[in-house]
Amino acid sequence: MRQARSLETGEASDRGGPAGSRSDGAVPPRLTVRGAGLAMFSVFFAGTLIAGWLHLPTLAGVSFLAGCIVAGRYTRRADLLVAVTMPPMIFLVALICVKAITSTGSTLISTAEGCILTLSAVTAWLFGGVAVILVMALFRGLPQTIGEFRTALRGSLDPGGPLDPGGPLDPGGPLDPGGPLDPGGPLDPGGPLDPGDRFGVRYRL
Repeated sequence: MRQARSLETGEASDRGGPAGSRSDGAVPPRLTVRGAGLAMFSVFFAGTLIAGWLHLPTLAGVSFLAGCIVAGRYTRRADLLVAVTMPPMIFLVALICVKAITSTGSTLISTAEGCILTLSAVTAWLFGGVAVILVMALFRGLPQTIGEFRTALRGSLDPGGPLDPGGPLDPGGPLDPGGPLDPGGPLDPGGPLDPGDRFGVRYRL
């Protein structure tokens, strides 16, 4: 019986069945854009804060790289196009928050000085982190995401879209000559909604 069960388990794992998928299956990416942004901000904030306490600017750069890897690995494919553009901005926000919290003396001057010094120390890490998340996104389907975005954008301009002939801006629409806002239309002086018509009096300019 044990041999039969082991053989069934081995066959299922070879076929990619439930037994193999439960033990070896990878967790699908589930982070949305907001989730990826929050995860990166948490990593950047913690890393920058610890780097300030220990006076190790390199640690802030390492945290940036780690946050980029997390976002590139666990963000959903549909949100990769936005996720790859967020790390520098989120890191700058986290850095400003940390420097404002830990500033001494003039808050504005101390925060600006701390941000400039930290950014100059981690410039290489910033470029490296952006390159890493971009490469990971390319392997995870960023070109397909860009293609889908282009298709959706073209669809909004195709027949039936808001800018399509026959739409609200098309001849015959509400803004077209002969439409409701046209001279002679219902809102025109002398039209059915003209105040002069209600009382039998016409306004003359």
